[in-house]
Amino acid sequence: MIFPLSTTKKKKKDTAEEPFALPPLTTEERVSFPLLALRDMVIYPNTIIPLSITGKKALDAIEKSMQGSRIIACFAVKPSAEEKKDTELTQEDFFKYGSTVLIHKLLRIPDGSVRLIVQGLDKVKLEAITDTEPFFQVTLATIFEKEDSNKEGQALIRNSLSLLQKMINLVPYFPDEVQVSAMNMEDPVKLAYLLATFLRMKIEEKQDVLETVGGTKKLKLVNRILTRELELLELGGKIQTEVKDTLNKTQKQYFLREQLRAIKKELGELGEDEGEELKE
Repeated sequence: MIFPLSTTKKKKKDTAEEPFALPPLTTEERVSFPLLALRDMVIYPNTIIPLSITGKKALDAIEKSMQGSRIIACFAVKPSAEEKKDTELTQEDFFKYGSTVLIHKLLRIPDGSVRLIVQGLDKVKLEAITDTEPFFQVTLATIFEKEDSNKEGQALIRNSLSLLQKMINLVPYFPDEVQVSAMNMEDPVKLAYLLATFLRMKIEEKQDVLETVGGTKKLKLVNRILTRELELLELGGKIQTEVKDTLNKTQKQYFLREQLRAIKKELGELGEDEGEELKE
């Protein structure tokens, strides 16, 4: 389950209660973090998501991150390199843009894998892989995304909420809290990331949402994908209804024929051919 971050402002707490509170990075800062290779998924800023991690390289990167800031860089692997093992990946095999994430919880599994709860922080650009052993170490440039609250952005938000409501009515996998969080969002960027997290998309489309610059452009892209998915769901529902109606009609006809044959048999009116057919 993926949960959006709350948009409600909280009072500042003592650092002992919030050990993960870190100041945001600026566009000028160049920072170095361990890298986690993602397969067929993209993590967006302002979302919280569970991860299942296997593989020595990835586990070593997690261990290094847990010893320090608990921040790790997450970049998706390109489809062209999907078959490669982590040990075979090069910088060209990763998309250029990803996210830094904060590890909130870590659970070690007896089979050697780990389960994480991570929080997306900043959109970042992969500048260079500075080390590959025992894990990927990378330098990043943080990309600052401005909030977009113009009239077009607000109109897009309303349209998105309308499409989201239709989606929720058609599919069961959208958690109730998604709609609640979406209704309280006034920033197209954050809403686009929230919706994109739950939509079924190809990895290239997921990456396009992250890389698109501008809140209105980003949300327009998500709305197009959301509209497409709604059309497919509605078409699928129509086809399912038509198939069900056809089956019901066929089953009804079969039932009536069998009743008619039973009546004819009782009355002794069943023809020789019909009797042989009934035997079969």
